[in-house]
Amino acid sequence: MYARELFVLIIKKNRIVKFLFSGTSAALVNIFSLYVFHGLARINVVVSACLAFILAFIVSFTLQKFWTFKNDNKERMFQQMFWYMVVGLCGLGITATSIYVLVNIFHVFYILSQVIINVVLAVINFFIYKLLIFRVVGDFEVTEKREVKKILITTGIFPPDHGGPATYTSTLLHELPKFGIETKLLSYGEETKEDKENNIFRISRKQNVLLRYLKYFFKVYKLAKWADLIYAQGPVSEGIPTYFASRLQGKKYVIKVVGDYAWEQGRQRCGVEDLLDEFQNKTYSLRIELWRFLQMVITNGAEKIITPSIYLKSIVSKWGNNKEKIEVIYNSSKQVKISLSKDEARRELSLHGNVIISASRLVPWKGFDILIEVIAEINKEINDLHLFIAGDGPERDKLQKMVIEKNIANHVRFLGVLEQKELWKYLRASDGFVLNTGYEGLSHLIIEAMAISVPIITTRVGGNPELIKNNENGLLVEYNSKE
Repeated sequence: MYARELFVLIIKKNRIVKFLFSGTSAALVNIFSLYVFHGLARINVVVSACLAFILAFIVSFTLQKFWTFKNDNKERMFQQMFWYMVVGLCGLGITATSIYVLVNIFHVFYILSQVIINVVLAVINFFIYKLLIFRVVGDFEVTEKREVKKILITTGIFPPDHGGPATYTSTLLHELPKFGIETKLLSYGEETKEDKENNIFRISRKQNVLLRYLKYFFKVYKLAKWADLIYAQGPVSEGIPTYFASRLQGKKYVIKVVGDYAWEQGRQRCGVEDLLDEFQNKTYSLRIELWRFLQMVITNGAEKIITPSIYLKSIVSKWGNNKEKIEVIYNSSKQVKISLSKDEARRELSLHGNVIISASRLVPWKGFDILIEVIAEINKEINDLHLFIAGDGPERDKLQKMVIEKNIANHVRFLGVLEQKELWKYLRASDGFVLNTGYEGLSHLIIEAMAISVPIITTRVGGNPELIKNNENGLLVEYNSKE
């Protein structure tokens, strides 16, 4: 009697036992169904095996979803069923390959080989089901609502690194304590003297990428014990470690999405030429689809998703995210403090003639090649037009060669990465700010240019129309237009 009660208690409380029980039940259904269809009903053995597999699959999926992992989400059921099938088929492929290797190469007894493979796959499947397919927010959240007083910020870059996320997270560290919120921050990079006193932790970039990710994960896992909430600044380099660490620590996380990682990597490394909107509706290589799947999983698992524009909210909602959990919080800018007049700024920078400035990371979708072509054409008629490009990136060498080939080296200057105040000085000295971009979430640079009252020309893409009203506070043009 006590033994049965103990067994029932274990079945109710122990997820691993439930997992094994569900798998065993599905296997028994498979065998019994095969016997009924073929042994009794005399249906073709192949057809019988297929029917038995379908029944066993339904039983297994249903038990694992609703009983083992207590996932009652009906909206994602077909998506979960699809990935459950994929995992099963991958398991079949692994089984076939592994048993061939163990039996034919290492000469392990075939029954023992099957047992070893089944144990390994069972462990792998358990964690795939728990952390990916049947993840349940309820398993990881605190049942009592409590005020968030401690936030762990996970980011990819932080000062002295340059870039929007670095500036944003630095601002968070200074501003959140004013609201009574303690903060700790984890970033990639090399330690500085001020880190310890400011609760800043870093994982060195000077190591293998997988080792770097692993160390980042363990650090998030350790720091998450302290935090009420984790705030990740992206879905991949900081998002993946945050996802798994938060699951294991039972903590909620919020994620900020400022772009589509899969698309950016596809453009830079896999020859994708489509712009972001076109990218959302097409299928690409396995590598790109894996990136896409990862960012979908990481964002789906977040308590809230923050985007800097309505446009990006519409993009992220296409990744299977409920629009209600996506919050739009527009980027802000530090108050621009520059006392110099335009003429004073020009004298300090030794600028003359008509000056155009553009600033961004030098990547393919920022359209600097077309901008350089336009400058070359205009200078055939107006010989005192000068373009200054602030920023760095993988396209720099290509663009510099292009400037030399077009014989306009005296009219195009690459400034590299500038300190913010130096960039403001160039903006003040210029006759216009041009951003020929094929994608933009919400540009900090446009906000800063608006604050300095510089005439702005940019493209009618992404979040740009949310800042610039054509012919009111700037001009909107088509991407890569030479008009």
